[in-house]
Amino acid sequence: YSNGKTGVRARWSVVALDHAEFIVEQREIGYTLGEIAAMIAAEEAARLKWVQESRELDELIDNAEDEGD
Repeated sequence: YSNGKTGVRARWSVVALDHAEFIVEQREIGYTLGEIAAMIAAEEAARLKWVQESRELDELIDNAEDEGD
């Protein structure tokens, strides 16, 4: 990514750098890569569930607004 002023600071995206930092921290605590992968998978599943619920709520709101017109 780049801050647009000083050029490229890293070839990896900010998200990838955050994930790498998380993995290193968890390894230092003593978790195995398998355990860390499970943590990441659980977090991603929770995020996807939230996104789906948000979309469903948006659809309900849109439908309610359409019925009110």
